[in-house]
Amino acid sequence: MRFLVDSAKLEEVREAMDMSFVNGVTTNTREMAYNATDNYHAYLKKLRKIARGTIHVQVTVEDAEGMILEGRAINGLIDGVRVKIPVTVEGLKAMFTLTSEGIEVAATAVNTVSMAVLAATSGAASVIPYYGVMEDFEEDATGLLEDITAAFMQYDLPCELIFFARHVKQVRAGIRAGADGCLMTLDGLKSLFDHPLSVREIGFMNAAWRKRFGKRTWASG
Repeated sequence: MRFLVDSAKLEEVREAMDMSFVNGVTTNTREMAYNATDNYHAYLKKLRKIARGTIHVQVTVEDAEGMILEGRAINGLIDGVRVKIPVTVEGLKAMFTLTSEGIEVAATAVNTVSMAVLAATSGAASVIPYYGVMEDFEEDATGLLEDITAAFMQYDLPCELIFFARHVKQVRAGIRAGADGCLMTLDGLKSLFDHPLSVREIGFMNAAWRKRFGKRTWASG
């Protein structure tokens, strides 16, 4: 499984890229509205220079014609980009057209298995269920991930499953379900390796070393 940072803040993306396991960025219209400069084309190009992996950029309109125009524009601004399009009747039309032109698309706000399959058969390279948000509404988010994985295998659909998670427990569920990727906020990514037992045990072991050898290390001899 690969991990992506869910942020449009340049400083957060820069910090996330210092984590070797992070490979990609997801943004949405709200994140861009809150963080991008008025010259959002230039801002996106700055983001591209900072980030490695695929950058997901979401369309801002709801009609197929408008989404197609935006998808082409986004694809022309930077390389390694995947256009985020919602699974609606208009969105599916836009997905079909853009993917037929060789433009990568991610289906966003996927809340049912049917939506995932419709997006995949319309050419989407990935589908993005919002696991964390679905749990807030007492939805069976884990079951959804499992069912999407099973459906893609059943129909041999070459589409990735990338889900949004808030914490480690949700990540574990996604791993068990066989998801291809997980997107998290910067704080969420940090929580993946911030276990109190690990911190305690490392502290105990290093304290024993310092008591015996002081400030000497393997590098100092």
